[in-house]
Amino acid sequence: MRTYFCIVAGEDSGCPEGAVSISDDLLKRMCLKIGDVIEIKGRHKTLLKIVKHGDSPGIYMNKETMNLLGIQAGTIVSIRKVKIRELKEITIEFDGDENISPLSMQALAYVRSMLTGVPVAIGSVVKLSGDFLLKIISAYPESGVVSSNTIVNLM
Repeated sequence: MRTYFCIVAGEDSGCPEGAVSISDDLLKRMCLKIGDVIEIKGRHKTLLKIVKHGDSPGIYMNKETMNLLGIQAGTIVSIRKVKIRELKEITIEFDGDENISPLSMQALAYVRSMLTGVPVAIGSVVKLSGDFLLKIISAYPESGVVSSNTIVNLM
C-alpha cells in the first residue's frame, strides 16, 4: 500500500471518535473512499475510519483523536490504507501510569470485548475509556479487527 504525507488542517468537534474526515479532492488523490480504514501516524499511530463530515478542504478529526496521535493542526502525518481482516492474536501493553499487571483472564476477556470491532495495527494506541490507553505490541496478521475469537496477551 502506498503512503501519503499530509498536513492536518484542524480540529472538527463533530467528527466521531475513531474517525477522520478527509475532503473529496484529497480522497481522489490518495485513491481512498468514505468507509475505508487508514493508518494515520503522527507521534503515535492508530487506525481510523474515513467519514464525511463537512465540506472544508483537508483532513479533520476531533480533539481526542488528535491527542491520541500526539498531533495538532498543521502537523504532517503519514496516511496509508490498510486491509482489514480478523485478528487471530494480539499482544498489548498499557500506555501510561496504569499499574494493572498481572491481569486476570476475566480482565483480558473484558479488554477483548471492549476492543471487539475496533481496527488495530502493530504500534497502534487505542483509547478504551476515559484516559485508559493501551498499545498494540504485536498482532497476527499485522493489522485487522479484533473479534471475540482474538487471543489477547498482556506484555
